[in-house]
Amino acid sequence: MALTGEDKDIIYKKIIDIIINALEVNDIEEHEAERIAQFTLDGMSNIVSESQLGDFYDDLSSRWEIFTPLLKEIEGSRREKVENEMSEGALTLLEHGRIDDALKLAKTATNNT
Repeated sequence: MALTGEDKDIIYKKIIDIIINALEVNDIEEHEAERIAQFTLDGMSNIVSESQLGDFYDDLSSRWEIFTPLLKEIEGSRREKVENEMSEGALTLLEHGRIDDALKLAKTATNNT
């Protein structure tokens, strides 16, 4: 899914909120906040999809642990999306009388979560 300008604004706000909180509780120092801000601006400039955003969050959280919740958030979102798609697929198969295929898909969805 393509990210819109509004999506990016929300992402920037989440990152800024984490930086501010980390500064307030002394998890990072001011110079580190500046490095994070520059890294974010550089990294976000080329991101156009959710997949790329996940990669960015992975890189961000591997450099600065304060961003691990963002990574977990997008991983949960991805997992939920896959589960919903599999559920819809199983329902479609059931509607077409393909019960065995629907059961296989449902088992796959269950095993992957």
